[in-house]
Amino acid sequence: VLRKRWLAPFRERCQPPFSLLGYHPAMLRRLTLAILISLVAAPALADGRYSADRYDARIEALEGGAIRVTETVVIRFESGSFTQFFRAIPVRMTDGIEIVSASMDDQPMSTGNAPGQIEVSGNSNVRVTWRFPRTSPSTHTFDLQYVVRGAVRQDVDADVLAWRILPTEHRYQIASSAVDISLPSPPTLAPALETRR
Repeated sequence: VLRKRWLAPFRERCQPPFSLLGYHPAMLRRLTLAILISLVAAPALADGRYSADRYDARIEALEGGAIRVTETVVIRFESGSFTQFFRAIPVRMTDGIEIVSASMDDQPMSTGNAPGQIEVSGNSNVRVTWRFPRTSPSTHTFDLQYVVRGAVRQDVDADVLAWRILPTEHRYQIASSAVDISLPSPPTLAPALETRR
């Protein structure tokens, strides 16, 4: 089940919207959203069976054409043992990606390659790997927040937010996903939403 909710107005610190790239507030109110959604996910890189109970995302439009993405993934390790889980974020069609924070089971994780840390690597994709002590069948929550520069662009008669909500790689099923999209100000017309599987 995919839920889409429009949350506005956004916080005062996001005003004026998109000023850094010359986006006009009137254009923002005619925002067109082209959200590419694939119900897939990146593998956990371990032997065993696993699935996602939830894969939720919140997208907040920021000034300058950037978006802040907060993802929450609830992974059920069903059999075997696991020591890591990763998320690959595509860099193509963006001006760069900045990892803000990551946690596992509400415990913040610093950058590194030891258990209890996250490792950030990659060029064409920014790959975030959560490393943790070997775990047997259990359920864990992985949170990730990052900023995508240049995710919003100006089209002929509207502003377009184009982002793939979920990863393109998958080796397990996702039971459900909810996506919240927050704009700096309410659009004057109903936004056009395009989804793809």
